[in-house]
Amino acid sequence: MHRCPGLQNYANIYNRIYVPMMRDLGLVDGEGNCLFTIHSLRHAAASLFIEQGWNPKKIQTLLGHANITMTMDCYGHLFEDPEKDVAMFEKLEQDFRAA
Repeated sequence: MHRCPGLQNYANIYNRIYVPMMRDLGLVDGEGNCLFTIHSLRHAAASLFIEQGWNPKKIQTLLGHANITMTMDCYGHLFEDPEKDVAMFEKLEQDFRAA
């Protein structure tokens, strides 16, 4: 199998970087197991990007999702803004009545 020079595999990153970092930060249980997975930190980062108002397409690119549907399936509920939805429907009703 051909490997790209400098490319690290998941196990190497996890064991040599992630686990020691989590231990240094005290984010391990009594047996030294990490309290959070790399994947859970990925979800937290995506949630924070959304909270900061980042564009969904930019988040898709950062997460490496093949298409925007995957991003929206995972995180679409976090983009919801009920106040904007109410305002949108109020405007739609006003426009409809004015027509």
